[in-house]
Amino acid sequence: MLNNYFKIARRRLSKYWVHSLINVVGISMAFCSAILLFLTANFEWSYDDFHHDKNSIYRLALKESQADGQAFSTKMPVPMMHNLKLAHPDAIQQATRYKEGSAQIRWKDNIFNKNIQYVDADFLKMFSFRLVKGNTNSPLDDASSIILSQQIASSIFGSNPPIGEILTLNLNGKQQPFVVRGILETPPANSSISADVLIRFENEPYYHMDLNDWNVRTHQVYLRLNDQTPASVFEKNVRTFMQRTYINYIENARSNGLSPDSEGQYISLHTTPLQEVHFYQLSEDNKSINPVYPKVLLAISILVMVIAYVNYINLTTSNAMSRAKEVGIRKYLGAKKDHLIFQFWGEASIVCCAGMLLGGILSVLLLPVYNSQFKVDLSYSQFIRPEVIWTILLFFVATTLFVGFYPAIVASRFNILEILKGKINSKIKISVINNGMLVVQFTISIFLITSTLVINQQVKLLQNKPLGYNRMEVISIPVGYEIDGYKLLDAMRLRLANYPQFVSITGADLNLGKGKDETSRQSKYGFTMQGKKILTNALNVDFDYPETLGLEFIAGRSFDKKYSTDSTQSCIINQAMANQLGLQSAIGAQLPLNGGKTIIGIVKDYNFSSLHSEIEPITILFNKPFGLSYLFVRIRPNSSSIATMKLLEKEYLNLAPKSEFLGSFLEDNVNKQYEKELRIYRIFSTASIIAILLSCFGLFAMSLLNIQQRTKEIGVRKVLGASVYSILALISKDFIKLVLVAILMASPLAYYGMYNWLQGFPYRIHIQWWVFLLSGVIALVIVLMTITLHSIKAASANPIKAVNGE
Repeated sequence: MLNNYFKIARRRLSKYWVHSLINVVGISMAFCSAILLFLTANFEWSYDDFHHDKNSIYRLALKESQADGQAFSTKMPVPMMHNLKLAHPDAIQQATRYKEGSAQIRWKDNIFNKNIQYVDADFLKMFSFRLVKGNTNSPLDDASSIILSQQIASSIFGSNPPIGEILTLNLNGKQQPFVVRGILETPPANSSISADVLIRFENEPYYHMDLNDWNVRTHQVYLRLNDQTPASVFEKNVRTFMQRTYINYIENARSNGLSPDSEGQYISLHTTPLQEVHFYQLSEDNKSINPVYPKVLLAISILVMVIAYVNYINLTTSNAMSRAKEVGIRKYLGAKKDHLIFQFWGEASIVCCAGMLLGGILSVLLLPVYNSQFKVDLSYSQFIRPEVIWTILLFFVATTLFVGFYPAIVASRFNILEILKGKINSKIKISVINNGMLVVQFTISIFLITSTLVINQQVKLLQNKPLGYNRMEVISIPVGYEIDGYKLLDAMRLRLANYPQFVSITGADLNLGKGKDETSRQSKYGFTMQGKKILTNALNVDFDYPETLGLEFIAGRSFDKKYSTDSTQSCIINQAMANQLGLQSAIGAQLPLNGGKTIIGIVKDYNFSSLHSEIEPITILFNKPFGLSYLFVRIRPNSSSIATMKLLEKEYLNLAPKSEFLGSFLEDNVNKQYEKELRIYRIFSTASIIAILLSCFGLFAMSLLNIQQRTKEIGVRKVLGASVYSILALISKDFIKLVLVAILMASPLAYYGMYNWLQGFPYRIHIQWWVFLLSGVIALVIVLMTITLHSIKAASANPIKAVNGE
């Protein structure tokens, strides 16, 4: 009997091959999209899951009271970790500081620019980065030790054995030798913590300068707590330590009228579980993602599959009329409801299995394209992970049962006598259900179209909003490590003075946006001034920085070589910093930074960081120990960007021949900060196209069935004088009504979803009414284009043949 069921199913599917093809293609497209989106969501949720002690590792965050509310920071002062371990030795099992940087690495005559991480000896004891070579017991106990990942070791040494080799690192202009003590297995892509080149934190260039300074925050701190100490208990126990350490800060906060948090604390330490670090939105490193993002991916994958299966159910239930006699005879011969359900389930299994198999093959073939287009890092190994396989199997069983069960229920309700007499009264019920499913399809499609339009507007705002500086005609060039930043700047000034296309050149220790070196850092200082706690970003620059960037002064002046003190004792602040100081006249005021700095100018606020955060206070000063990490070159308008960049590369490599030229326009740097939003936009836009195509497949088949059922009616109307246009309107109006209902349902859903998404941006668009109108018009045009071909063909057919049923 089982073989007979599947034989009948195969024959029927081959007989109605057009509908079968629509279903298989639709399900394969949907499943391919769904599995890639599901794998992406699963990949995001799997971050840091490979660490054995992940449930007991936490990252620290500071919460402090400020004039505009509570502020969070994951940056810690250098003495924090050591003193915290001394204060709570029973609770803290292990701890490490963590700071990312970059360095020039020299081995023999070869030079490499690599990202490095400053950590403590407990780092490899806390985290499960596997050491494949070297001393597995204490590889970082020596301050001169260096640990490399397999990938980095291979790029430096090739096939040569690396253990014991001596590497020279250029750390902020200082050459330091390190001995390779171990090789790490290359960390997986789903690690929020990099482990490329590990050296002890004591080698950080400003470590000794900041060793006892609680105001300078430079790095992150990770703790591994004892199993007997829950994180919530630790946070309460550490309050005494914080109150004792920050007693002056707390007294100043009280005297300035700042409000404590809900637990009465002016400054407190909080813990973030390791597995939540990837989703921590308040982190300054801009590496985290919104925790809603993987949920959105999963939701889109489900919605796309819903559209595909709605197509299948619609076509199957609509075709139930053609199977009425078959069902009636089966029931007359004794077939029970479960037999019918099994028959329909067999057909659904064949279609779903074929569609999912084809979709799975497509997803494997398209994986490299998907990774490239959507900036993700999926691998083929993720297809065979146990949770993925079980999810697909459960999904297959559940969906095939549903899509087979529902049409069988519809068919099993047919009355045997009415079927055999040719009278069936279930047509209206089937039509209502099918129409409802079409509304669901187009509601999803219109929701995705509307969301895509809104996301596109927000991305354009982020990319095009005036930032307060010239980003179109300024090129940033990472200095590298082959030559000192100040020496390179002086040499480039002399060389570029000979070319008319260059307006000015300057340097700074921090970049604007995210350049080709893939770094994006900030430097913050805290100090007390007139009993008030001040926190400011700090930027070390050289002469001509405001002029090269086109910063606008609202008071005072810029740095000037005519004044000898400008390069040692002066600084420029922005409006936000002036407001924080709260002085009647900030010009001439002394700031206790680097031995004392006098404010000589105030610039209009500009977005020196991304538009994910509001403008913060910043102090622009000369601080030569910080060095210059970037050059900024302003070119004349209408200069050839390609020729100018090649000329800069030539001059740069003449001065630093062993370095890599990584120059880029600030416009490109700014846009790279919004790769996450661009990825969301690409996913939504692609999902919208797929949803529309799938909806069109279903609509195409449904309109064909509708016209076939109304063939005689159309013929009679034409005999009575109806025009092609009136028949076209007759056939189209029912579908247009469904789309209008879908627009009414999708619009508030899209508004609610996009409004909440936009709340995560300090600078955001206002959702306009025309977005919903445009989405509706797009949907209506697609519907009309889909059904017009069939409608015109039916309206133009010979009415005599239609009436006679030919």
